[in-house]
Amino acid sequence: MTSSLPATTLDPVDSALQIPITALQAILPTSNGKAISPCSSITEILQLNTKNLPPIASTPFHWPDDGTLFGAASSVIDTPAKSIILRKQPMPTKAEIESLHLRTTKAAQSGKLTFAYPVSQPGDETSIIRLPLWAVSFWILVYSIQEHREVWEAARTWLQNHGFAAFVNELFSELPWQLRLPRAMGDVMDMARFLSDRWLNDVALSQLTELIRGSLGTETKICVEDVYWSNLMIDAYKKRDNGHSISRYVNTVGERLQDGTYTQVLCPVSVHFNAQINSLPVNRNGNHWVALAIDVVKQHPWAQD
Repeated sequence: MTSSLPATTLDPVDSALQIPITALQAILPTSNGKAISPCSSITEILQLNTKNLPPIASTPFHWPDDGTLFGAASSVIDTPAKSIILRKQPMPTKAEIESLHLRTTKAAQSGKLTFAYPVSQPGDETSIIRLPLWAVSFWILVYSIQEHREVWEAARTWLQNHGFAAFVNELFSELPWQLRLPRAMGDVMDMARFLSDRWLNDVALSQLTELIRGSLGTETKICVEDVYWSNLMIDAYKKRDNGHSISRYVNTVGERLQDGTYTQVLCPVSVHFNAQINSLPVNRNGNHWVALAIDVVKQHPWAQD
């Protein structure tokens, strides 16, 4: 989303959509005065001056058609210093941004450089200024920063309240805020969601199954599956007498259990717990996670909280 390369060395589309490092450094400097990058630490994200983050518009924008919205006219932001105008101008809602981003990408592909942005004036009047296409990329970045700040603030509070306050500064100073984890484990923010007393979500469960799968290695008779597979299995079980075809994914695991490739299958299952009775949720909307293990050799299932 950002680039430190001169515009002449970038693809024209990338050049139009990527936030110039010098502009980002002017708008959202970190505590050490540098521009935010994927390698910036959690601490740097939490220490950002929130006064530099633009507000969210209270009412939806009424964007015109592409022919009117986009153009090649020059932007009001013609120097890095003028980029700070983005701090005060309300940004569209997240739902609007998603649509606007698609339109902006197409506009960049057709050689457009700027878009018309309405600025409210006293007396309910509106004037139009032209912003660079990368302003949309900046708004997307701001939403990402806000999400990360919320998650990591909660994680820091949880660590401090559970006797880990001494580790917070070192941990947060070393972790890059956009670190991608190996295999299907998501990113470092997904891991932060474990630092909570709230119910684990599908992403957290998938990360746990990846850790178990990795610890078992490849030479194993145990098949470790995720929430997606267990949901398919529940569907197959409910429709077993209705003539519905079973997912190929579920069938493949069944075939490997049958031919001896695997002797056990492990997976998390969402169940509905009520009055001391566990049952498979009618519409997958369970309220409790259990670990399910099925041993086909012993012909016995185990379920554990």
